[in-house]
Amino acid sequence: MPLMMIYQKPDPGARRKNDLLDLHETQSSLADPRRPEGLPDLRQAAEEGECEEMRNQELLQVKQHSLLMTGPLVTATLRDLKTQTRRVIAWSNSYVDGQITTFWREHWHELDFSKAWPDDGPSPAGNQGPYLHVPFPPEGTVHRVYPRYQVGDLIWIKETWGRCDFPGTDTAFGRIKIVYRADGETKYDIGQWRSARFMPKRAARLWLVVKKVRPERLQQISEEDAIAEGVTVPLGLEILVRYYGGSKYRVAFSSIWDSINGKRYPWSGNHMVWVIEYERKS
Repeated sequence: MPLMMIYQKPDPGARRKNDLLDLHETQSSLADPRRPEGLPDLRQAAEEGECEEMRNQELLQVKQHSLLMTGPLVTATLRDLKTQTRRVIAWSNSYVDGQITTFWREHWHELDFSKAWPDDGPSPAGNQGPYLHVPFPPEGTVHRVYPRYQVGDLIWIKETWGRCDFPGTDTAFGRIKIVYRADGETKYDIGQWRSARFMPKRAARLWLVVKKVRPERLQQISEEDAIAEGVTVPLGLEILVRYYGGSKYRVAFSSIWDSINGKRYPWSGNHMVWVIEYERKS
């Protein structure tokens, strides 16, 4: 896997400095009902916040990413109606030949994605795939492009948010109340809404677990996948689709796509995207 070339996973057989962590990561100790009397129930301790260091150690072993999401799509995800997202393949969310280099950051625009083709894998480097073969015309070469998102990774969602003093509420910000625009109007004095782009991780309420990633052309989305994108079909659009024909959820998705990405990556451009399937982390 490309990640193995950059991130070294801890050796599960290595000796731990902290005996509590060692016990926690030993599944038999956690699940064994015959645990000796006096040995702490580590699951319960973690839930009660008494083993914060233990939980932080787990998170450090999982790659984390952030993604922007608009209010209606946040709501759909919170209701488990949205379980997929599509992101245009870019240097910021990809590896080229399993590497992140300044060269590819500067020459990314020279890769010819119009002639790219997918490969289910595995790759010569051992990546199970799927990934893309992309020509690089300046040198007459073809390179493998992988997603930075991998199965099991965590994604925290950046959404429009606000904050206000709220005595008596102990949060990640101290005694500060965090509110989210996707929930509608708020009774709290937040001044003005803050951009999702600048949301810090500790303010995020929505975390996702990556279940599957694949490359495909934007317009290859199926009706079933459009439903998994959490789109809704306005009555007017439904009437038009009935009259002119077509797949109503695909049409609705294309409309939403253009409203968000139309200036740089319009639906008509049929760009290559990473399709990320996920489930909400409770």
